[in-house]
Amino acid sequence: MSRSSISKLMRAFARPAGPRRHRRRRTTRFEHLETRRLLAVADVYENDDTPTNASIISLNDTPQSHTIHDGGNDVDWVRFQLVDNSDVIVQATQADSFGMDVQLFSVNDTVNPIGTGDPQTGLLRAWALTPGDYYAKVSYFGQEVENYFLEVQSRNPVGVMERVDFLRLAGEGINAVQFTPDGRLAQLLWFGDQLTYRVQSHTGQITEESIASSPTSGSFDPRHPAQANLLFGADAKPHVLMSDGGETVRHYRRDDAGWTLVDSVELPAGSFESIAHLAADIGSDDSLHFIATVGGFKTGRLVYGTNASGDWQVQQVADPAATETFGYFAADHRRYVSMAVDDNNAAHVTFTPEFLDNGTGGFARPFNQLAYATNASGSWTTEIVHQPTDDSGESGSGATIAIGPNGQPAIAQFFVDRVSTGSASFSRLLYHTRQAGGGWMTETVASAPDGYSAGDGPKFTGYAPLLKFDAEGLPHIAFSDHASQHFPTFGADEFAGQIRHAVKQNGVWTIDRVLPQSDPLRNQMVYPAMAITSNEIF
Repeated sequence: MSRSSISKLMRAFARPAGPRRHRRRRTTRFEHLETRRLLAVADVYENDDTPTNASIISLNDTPQSHTIHDGGNDVDWVRFQLVDNSDVIVQATQADSFGMDVQLFSVNDTVNPIGTGDPQTGLLRAWALTPGDYYAKVSYFGQEVENYFLEVQSRNPVGVMERVDFLRLAGEGINAVQFTPDGRLAQLLWFGDQLTYRVQSHTGQITEESIASSPTSGSFDPRHPAQANLLFGADAKPHVLMSDGGETVRHYRRDDAGWTLVDSVELPAGSFESIAHLAADIGSDDSLHFIATVGGFKTGRLVYGTNASGDWQVQQVADPAATETFGYFAADHRRYVSMAVDDNNAAHVTFTPEFLDNGTGGFARPFNQLAYATNASGSWTTEIVHQPTDDSGESGSGATIAIGPNGQPAIAQFFVDRVSTGSASFSRLLYHTRQAGGGWMTETVASAPDGYSAGDGPKFTGYAPLLKFDAEGLPHIAFSDHASQHFPTFGADEFAGQIRHAVKQNGVWTIDRVLPQSDPLRNQMVYPAMAITSNEIF
C-alpha cells in the first residue's frame, strides 16, 4: 500500500481539555433523572419476582411505587417495549434518594445483563437499544425497602460524541477497530458499563448493538477492567471474547438472531484474583485463541486458551507474569500482553515476565523485560526479546505483535529508560523482527515527540504502539507520544497524547501526525486503534 492510498486513520478519543484530576462531567436531565418524592403506597405490582410475572412499565411516565420485602430476598421485574432504536434510562430510587441495584436484560436472555446500574444512584444508562422487549430487575442487596420509585425513560439515540464522557475503546485498542469481511468498519466500545458493537455501512449509516455489561472502573480511567476483543471468522460473523472482571472469559457471537453468549471459560485462578489483561486472535480454521494475565496486584500468571480441539482448553504459559505497573501516572495501564495467530494456527505472544522487588530508597524497582512465547513447536517456549541495559528501565510496558508477510512475528515496542528511583530518562518506539534462524533484529522507529512535550523535555515517544501489516506486507504502527514532568510536591508524572502513524517503505520509516495535540498536562490520549483494508487505514 502506498502512502498516497492511505486515506484515514482511526482516531482514539481524547480526554477533554483541563487537568485530568479536576475534570467535571457534563450532565443533562436525561442522564440524572429528578428524584420524585411520592407518598408510599402498597406494592400493587406483586407478585413480580420472576421475568414471567414481570409487570409492565410505560416509557416516560409517572414512576411506579414498589417495595422490597421478605427480608430483602424479594426482587422486582418490569418489562417494557421499544418500537424504535432508543437510548434508555432506568432509575430506581428510594424516597431518601438512596439508589437501588438495577440490571437490564434482553427478553431472550434473563441471565446475563446487558446493562448494570450505579448502586449509589440507582441509575442505569443503555445506549442505542434496538426495537424489542426488555426487562429491568431491581433488588437492594439483601435488605428490605419500604418504598422506592421506578421509572424508565427513552429518547432517540444521540451521536457518539455526545457520549464521549462515557466512552472507552474496548481492551486497550487492540482488536477494538476492525473491518468486516465485506469491508464495513466495525468498532467495539464501552459506553459506561455497556459493551457495544458499532458498524458503519458502505453508505455511512451507523448501527449500534448492545452485547453485554460489566462493572465499570473509575470515570477517569482510560481502560475498562473488563477486557474485550472483536474478531471475525471466515463466515463473516463477529465474535467477542470478554473478561467478566473476575476469572471468566466469555465468548459472544452474533448471528441472524443477534448477539448470544456461546461459552463461558473458567480460568485457573486463585482466591481474590482476576483477569488483568486479555488479548485474542482467530485462526485460519476459525479457532479462537486468547492469552490472559491472571493474578492480584503487580504479578500473576500467563494463561492461554483455545477451542481448536472443539472444546475449550486452558493451560498455563508462564509464572510469574506482570499484571500492573510499578507506578501510577496519567499515562498508566500499559499493554502487558498481545497475541497473533499464524496460518498454521500457532500462537505468538508478547508479555512482561515480572516486576522485581523494591530498589533504591524503597521505591518500586523500575525494571521489566519484553518476553516472547510461542507454541509453534507443539509446546510453549519463551525467550527475552529486549531488556534494559542496566537495572532501571521498562522494556515490557507496551508492545503488540503481528505476523509479517514472511510468516515470522514482528513486534512494536514502547521502551522507557529510567533512573534508579523511577524517573524517566527517555522513551523510544522500537521495532523487532524475528529472524529465520532465530533471534531478533531491532530498529528505532521514533526517538522524539512531535510537538508534545512537558517539563522534562522532548525526549519521550512511542506510547501504546499498535502494529499491523497491510496487503502489500508493509508494517504500520499507530502510537502516541509520551511526556514527563517533575512537580515540587509529589515528584514526576507522565502523560501520553496525540496520534502518530509510522510506515516502513523501501527500508525507510516515515512518520506523520494524525491527530495533533500539545500541552500534555491538559491534553492526553491513549490506546490508538487502527484497521487496514487493501486501500485504506482507519
